[in-house]
Amino acid sequence: MKKSKKATQPDTQVVQSITTQLDELCATRDEWQRGEYTRSNETLYSLLAGCLTLYQEDYLNASEDTKTQIRLDLTAKLTQEGVRVQSNSQMPTMLIRYVFRTDRKRTKVDPEFETLI
Repeated sequence: MKKSKKATQPDTQVVQSITTQLDELCATRDEWQRGEYTRSNETLYSLLAGCLTLYQEDYLNASEDTKTQIRLDLTAKLTQEGVRVQSNSQMPTMLIRYVFRTDRKRTKVDPEFETLI
């Protein structure tokens, strides 16, 4: 025989407590988002912009021999740091990998516009 559950009233104190705690967490998140998160993104974009500027102003204006040497040096240093580099890696991607010391798949370049994303 199955027992039927008794209908009970919701514990309004528990409901209110959870809602209050969530509101406090939300306020903390909002403060973090306006502060640390925004500053963090600004720093990230600054680093990416620096990579793009280096690529557009220095690398693209270098001679072919210089470009080849840059690629060889970056490949050696990245490999030494344990960052995987392939022979077909685009230079903007290599610059980002060098700065961030990562070979994560999120590092990619839009080849049509030669911009970093």
